[in-house]
Amino acid sequence: DPPELPRKLRVVLGVDPEQPLDGAIATVRQLAGHGLELHVVHIFAPRNDADLARCRAALDAEGLGGTWIQRGSDPAQGLIEVARDQAADIIAIAAPGSRGKVAKDLLAHSPTHILVARRPPKRPDGLVAILATDHTDYMAACVDRLVELRPSGIGELVVLTANEIVAETAALLVNGLPQLVGKAEDWVTERIELENARIADRFARFCGHVNALARAGVTKDVI
Repeated sequence: DPPELPRKLRVVLGVDPEQPLDGAIATVRQLAGHGLELHVVHIFAPRNDADLARCRAALDAEGLGGTWIQRGSDPAQGLIEVARDQAADIIAIAAPGSRGKVAKDLLAHSPTHILVARRPPKRPDGLVAILATDHTDYMAACVDRLVELRPSGIGELVVLTANEIVAETAALLVNGLPQLVGKAEDWVTERIELENARIADRFARFCGHVNALARAGVTKDVI
């Protein structure tokens, strides 16, 4: 059994007065059903104090005042510094507009998980999430960490793997017997779905519904 989370979910939220925060706020709140500790990082210089005041008012209205921290001219570096200082579980930002470089820099250098929110969740009763896995050791560690975080706001979780096996590879699996190539592809898909089901079972206590799938095709297209 996963250990009980000893504290609230610790989130560093990057604020840009020109980017809407409703998607990031709503998603973080759904994930943090067991409690939220919020550290708001003001990473871009506002045009005037009114911009910052509106951001504060929006968070206060949601009951998410948090602690406010200002950093220098490098947004990604500022968020990373605060995440390290606060031992954060997640860095959350709005989906990038003209400042897409921030998200890319976070993906490359962040010491913790990243949430890039484009819009509020579609379902108020829980997030619908896809956990895409290639079953590497790295992905196994990511799954372990997600279980430790006990994501209480996921209503439906699909554990998904893209099966990119091609006919030539399937032929090798059956020693070049062409009549068995199709069965080899089916066998690989069944094995993947079995492994995905084992992962899905680990989240059953946190999620309203879990499912395990394998689909043939290129990974990004399948996801």
